[in-house]
Amino acid sequence: MPKKIIIGILDWGLGHATRCIPLIEYMLQTECQIFIAATGPQREILREAFPSLTFLDPPPYSIQYPPKGKNLVFSIIRQLPRLRKIIKSEHDWLQKNVAEYGIQLIISDNRYGFHARGVHSVLITHQLSPKSGMGRLIDHMARKIQYGYINQFDECWVPDLPIQGGLAGELSHPAIVPKRTSYIGPLSRFNAVKATGMPKLLVLISGPEPARSEFEEIMRAQLKNYHEPYLLVRGLPGSNSTAGPNELNHAGTETMGRLLGEASLVICRSGYTTVMDLVKLGKKAVLVPTPGQTEQEYLAHHLEKQVMFPFMLQSAFVLDRAIEMSKTFGPEIPEVDFEAFHHILDRVINQ
Repeated sequence: MPKKIIIGILDWGLGHATRCIPLIEYMLQTECQIFIAATGPQREILREAFPSLTFLDPPPYSIQYPPKGKNLVFSIIRQLPRLRKIIKSEHDWLQKNVAEYGIQLIISDNRYGFHARGVHSVLITHQLSPKSGMGRLIDHMARKIQYGYINQFDECWVPDLPIQGGLAGELSHPAIVPKRTSYIGPLSRFNAVKATGMPKLLVLISGPEPARSEFEEIMRAQLKNYHEPYLLVRGLPGSNSTAGPNELNHAGTETMGRLLGEASLVICRSGYTTVMDLVKLGKKAVLVPTPGQTEQEYLAHHLEKQVMFPFMLQSAFVLDRAIEMSKTFGPEIPEVDFEAFHHILDRVINQ
């Protein structure tokens, strides 16, 4: 009998969905029966990739993003009572669905209530050391709360290299890690493809509103004076709006893989899933952290120090300068095994 597995995806950032694609693909190869719990754009991306799978509707987190990205940490703190209720409600929701569908394994990408009594549960996260931007005391308090939730799972999987620092630096390699933590190696949905078109600048717009729209406006204005081939992907899966010349509202896995293969330079956010994709494909890139997202800001600084990718703040972004900066970076991309997770998945599937 195929093992019945449910995988839950946090509805904040598309990367939580896209980095789970290789996991789902591998589980399907081992003839598991997969149920996907996702909402919003994350659900759209996974339904596009796996149209034949069963999709379930967990309670959405619906994290609210403050205007201009300012005071994001304070905004999250204000939302904590509501988020605790959602974590409790998703836990209750999962208990019912585990019983209804006979679920035998639970995998959660950053959904902290996504575990159930009597069923082996795994949490996937790369952020074991929160970076609030408010000092070590606040970071320590946040980590203590987070570890309380993590320790309710049977295992914690970190999609990074096991060596100290890895790709995500202190985010994924704190001094003390939760119990039963495994480093499963980076994850990427892409494979290297042979470029069939002309090399071009690829601009990937993403992130929560209003930062996504603001970044798009900045890039549109500056691309008017750019006279080389380029493509702007707006990061709007499921959108009915009309994309202009040299634009796409959204690119699925196959299309995005081809576009990345053809790109001479990528300008994109410094979300961790995007970084893993860039490393997998060996691409040159300039990172633009989402304003107010301290995790992305830390990661951009860390990767620039590692001479992997330069970064520019959105508020100070200048296209010509970004292109010049990219020429001074190799990039210094390490050799990475993107199939390291196979043996860990085999273990939990077969236990």
